[in-house]
Amino acid sequence: MMDIELKDLRMVSMIAATGNLTKAAARLNISQSALSRQLLDLEARLGVALFDRLPRQMRLTDVGQELLNIADEILTKIDQTEQSIARRLDGSSGELKLGIQCRSSFAWLPEIIREFQNRYPQVSVSAISTDDYMRDFNRGKIDLVVCHDVHDEAQKSLIYDHLFDEKIVVIMAPDHPLAGQELVLADFGRYDYIAPLARADDPFYNRILRPAGIEPKTFTVINHGETLMDMLTSGQGLALLPECFVKDWVASGKLIQTVIADVPITSSWLIGYKEKPALPQAASAFIALVRERMGEPQD
Repeated sequence: MMDIELKDLRMVSMIAATGNLTKAAARLNISQSALSRQLLDLEARLGVALFDRLPRQMRLTDVGQELLNIADEILTKIDQTEQSIARRLDGSSGELKLGIQCRSSFAWLPEIIREFQNRYPQVSVSAISTDDYMRDFNRGKIDLVVCHDVHDEAQKSLIYDHLFDEKIVVIMAPDHPLAGQELVLADFGRYDYIAPLARADDPFYNRILRPAGIEPKTFTVINHGETLMDMLTSGQGLALLPECFVKDWVASGKLIQTVIADVPITSSWLIGYKEKPALPQAASAFIALVRERMGEPQD
């Protein structure tokens, strides 16, 4: 049985490219005598000459040309594989599967994704809205999830990186009875409350209003952003939302924002993933970009 090694293929390719042993040996960083012995050894194993030794040139035989064709194909594949592995290791290729729990993240996330794709065009990016990200992790649908504060015990089994904090503001129509006034928490007990999440899931109701013993006059759930904004514009109620989610509506003059004087509210944006050894490099690169763009320094 004859064994052809990668070093043999590289040798044949280099001798064919340079046309003589001296130049080939220099490029391979070995002595000419060592290269000559390696070639003779390969020809002995194959039982056939690969080069015709001419006075000033090494010329491929027919068998040598056949071996060179195979060598070029194999060495090209190896080079491509090495480059692909290197890109995966530095996050510049591969796949990023992103889960999005918080609809308000659409206010800042698309711009981050676009920049990520510009930086890493060879990374395939998919982003899905998820209402049960533990299920989607277990099914292999996502590598990362963008979310707010974590309360569920199953969700706590993940690792979470803190990305940044965001101010939560009170949103209302310009002609709402409370417009222009200094709000206090008790005001929410006198008006309709409009939320993108159900009462049991709404973090601001559960973290701020309920512990203070405040129940809104009504609790209306609208999980579609545009519809929620339209409801507020018509003067129907108050909402507590991340500032970045409402900035365009406020800038247009259709809505106004204010804060609760006695209880400043912020919300933490988190990115969750499984154990670090299983985290793809593309996912690590995405986390780094979010921190860079949203103002949170990297460790």
